[in-house]
Amino acid sequence: MGKMRRIIYLVCFLFMFSFAFAENVTVNDSLIVNETNVTANLSESVNVTNVSSVILEIKNFLPSETKLGDVQLSINIQNVGDKELSNLYAFISGEGFSSYDVVPIDSLKPLEKSYILISGNFKKAGYINLTIKINQEVFYRTVKVLDDSIGVSIYNAALASNLSAELFNLKNNYAALESDFQTKKSDGYDVSGVSLSDLKIMLRDAQTNLLSENLVQTKVKLDLAEEEYQIQLAKMGNLSKVSLAAKLKENALLFSTLAGAIITFFTLYELLKRKKEAVSEKIKSIKIKDKDGNSYSVSSLSSEKKGFSKPKEE
Repeated sequence: MGKMRRIIYLVCFLFMFSFAFAENVTVNDSLIVNETNVTANLSESVNVTNVSSVILEIKNFLPSETKLGDVQLSINIQNVGDKELSNLYAFISGEGFSSYDVVPIDSLKPLEKSYILISGNFKKAGYINLTIKINQEVFYRTVKVLDDSIGVSIYNAALASNLSAELFNLKNNYAALESDFQTKKSDGYDVSGVSLSDLKIMLRDAQTNLLSENLVQTKVKLDLAEEEYQIQLAKMGNLSKVSLAAKLKENALLFSTLAGAIITFFTLYELLKRKKEAVSEKIKSIKIKDKDGNSYSVSSLSSEKKGFSKPKEE
């Protein structure tokens, strides 16, 4: 009986031990699962935080090298977001630099580019690190500031030479594009979507600024002209010939306009003719009396003055 009791005690002990072990494993598994979930949530939080919210990019910044004193900085901005932006101002700070005028961008559509112009002054020479804040975006650029007037002259001369060559190439490209435009138009292509007027104005402005030695503005106008040239060049490559129906419609419109003009002319002519006849009849009906009491018609008096028969007395 004692042996049986010991066996029962042993079985109960093993049962209780296994139950406690299983509960401990369950708790540990739960902790591991919860820890995994927390880790996953933290990871997701980090990923969300790191999602890029950049909506602006600086495509170009000029000049990268300048001299002590007044300077005009040009920032070429592109909207890389999906919403239109407005009132884009740039605030620039750096050691020895101060700004006193900003020309902002009024509006900038998605993927569109434009320029912000900042007038400022460098009071320190060397490599000046600039911090550029545009809305909530922050950018960094470095400008080499020279106090050697000879070095600046050499730099400006080289820059002017490069800009002159760029302008020369763009003017040649424009001439070729204009010639292609006229050829396509003569061959019956629909060129209504192509316009070279803006490109021509940009090239003229670039040349004016280059002659005035305003190199920053020259570069700005050339960049805009290059973009406009690429746009119009792409349009020229996608032209199609005017359909027969469109030609007939255009000719019908021209014919109707011409016919309307002819009808209007003849209508006006008839109205003037009738008005003249009515005035003439009115004049004939007018009678006047001389000092002797004789009545004469105006038309009779006119005929007498011209050498015709004398008016009849009434």
